[in-house]
Amino acid sequence: MSEKTKKTEAQQNTPGSRDELREMLRHFRTAMLVTHDTTGMPRARPLVIVKVEDDARVWFATTDHSPKIREITGDAAVAVVCHRSSDEAWISVSGHARLVRDRQRAHAMWSPGLQAWFSGPDDPALLLIEVVPTHAEYYGADRPMIARAFQLAKGILTREPPKTGPIKHVELERLSDPGRLSH
Repeated sequence: MSEKTKKTEAQQNTPGSRDELREMLRHFRTAMLVTHDTTGMPRARPLVIVKVEDDARVWFATTDHSPKIREITGDAAVAVVCHRSSDEAWISVSGHARLVRDRQRAHAMWSPGLQAWFSGPDDPALLLIEVVPTHAEYYGADRPMIARAFQLAKGILTREPPKTGPIKHVELERLSDPGRLSH
């Protein structure tokens, strides 16, 4: 293995923490939820993040007749992907989705932005999706954009990997039984 490859891998294998992941997630308003269709092909769609719990569980709202409901029922393994172009921060969470029909929780998580899709928290079509993370990778720029651009240019000229900051990994235990619809 070349020194260049070793440096790149070392930069990309930095331990992260649940707390850091949670705080990063809370700075994103939307995420791509990736499920698997009946043929096993991945399907991604943007959803508003309704809530991020202290333990880094992510909540979304959807309609109970959405194709993603069948996909989650068939295969609860999902991914949640966030990206912010202003600083190139990103998060990739792997985990299991759980479908939740809970009016009390819907009321607690309700925000005016959801009115574009639902008549209110008591809308009979409203279904919550809880994503319980099992693994996450994330990158939060620890330098200003100009410094990252300089590192990229330097890397091109020197043929050395740019020092843009670490990609962090965190393993998270499964918090609940995935996939089931709970009331």
